[in-house]
Amino acid sequence: MSFAIDRTGDPGGHDSSADALIREYAEYVRVQHASCWRCPVVRSGVPIVASMLEWKATHGDGRLEHWTRRDIRDYLLRHLPTTSVGRALFVDAPTCAKDLVYFLSDRGTLAGDDVGVLVDATDEVLYAQTRPVVLAPSEPARTERRSARRKAARSVRKRNRRR
Repeated sequence: MSFAIDRTGDPGGHDSSADALIREYAEYVRVQHASCWRCPVVRSGVPIVASMLEWKATHGDGRLEHWTRRDIRDYLLRHLPTTSVGRALFVDAPTCAKDLVYFLSDRGTLAGDDVGVLVDATDEVLYAQTRPVVLAPSEPARTERRSARRKAARSVRKRNRRR
């Protein structure tokens, strides 16, 4: 079964096919992720996937099962930050996007880029979110180092004067 949005009968661009796919995904999460009740997919999968499908239907080509690397990155990096999702959903989104890719692949309906390419795209976004940020030394640390250098220079000058 293929899901595509037919915008001719619905001025809002939504169709029952998207709702059916979301219901099927919710059941998939319930069955496939039953043992990991604390994982991001259980916590945020259905709302993120619903948002992804809505985005694909309204801003994309309407083919809900056709995903490219660019689609994944556009949704996660351009569209999602402009929405009012909470911090937990935002952080869970790359993992949920990856799960959507696996869900469509398991159904045999994933079209577009290869599963590996799409998974890599979600991982790149996830790792960019979780990579530690290296901060410049704080102002007090710089001041302390400067003071220590000045003190050392004074000490050397003093020692040289005594000779």
